[in-house]
Amino acid sequence: MAIRVSFSDSVPVEAIAKIRDSRLRGLCNILRQDDPRVLHLNPTINDCANVKAALRELRNEGISFTTVGDCKRPRTASLVTAEFDENFPLDMPEMKDIGFLGLCKDTRPGNNPRSLVLRPTELEYVDLKTTLTELSEQAAVRFVEEPVCCICLAGASNVRQMISGPGLVAGTEIFICGDCIHRGLEKDDVVDSKPVLGEARQPVPVMRCDFCNHGLDQTEYLLTSDEAYICDGCLRLCSQSLGETTDQ
Repeated sequence: MAIRVSFSDSVPVEAIAKIRDSRLRGLCNILRQDDPRVLHLNPTINDCANVKAALRELRNEGISFTTVGDCKRPRTASLVTAEFDENFPLDMPEMKDIGFLGLCKDTRPGNNPRSLVLRPTELEYVDLKTTLTELSEQAAVRFVEEPVCCICLAGASNVRQMISGPGLVAGTEIFICGDCIHRGLEKDDVVDSKPVLGEARQPVPVMRCDFCNHGLDQTEYLLTSDEAYICDGCLRLCSQSLGETTDQ
């Protein structure tokens, strides 16, 4: 979940740009900026402590702003299987760049050092695909992408149906499988926005649907996982799309 930082009119736009470039850019990914007074931060779990500390320092310095959002693990964009050519030297700098020390997590099936199964997040996906595409043009690697459900993390090959929605980062998508859509409509693992009758109203947690961006207070409930939230309205639309796909 992104953190939206909105600066008051008393803070000069030039000062906001300096804060963005010198205080925050090295701490986490910063999404596109449509309003010069608003910063959209997308910290990972590891980034959160440093981002929150930086925001506290800014507030202590008398800089006026409001925040909306919370820290949440970035969503897995896809599974990428990469097979490296037998003539490709594994100690080349390109191999070290792929990491996969910085781009994303990787697992090597069995004992084959030339086969990688990668789980890039949305933030890692674009850089990873660019690197692999460049290597594939050199005939050094063949790679295959497989969509992953943002709720259960099952690959497309292990489920019957997938529905896609736009990702936070340009050029990415998120997916939800048919089983999770049905589970959400049955209200398994959901957060309800309505209080129990007679129960004191608690502050609504800052949660937003990853498909339509509606907050919990704008929906009946959200289907939740470690990586994503999907609202009841989007679940119903996804279910309708599944029905149309099945009928064709």
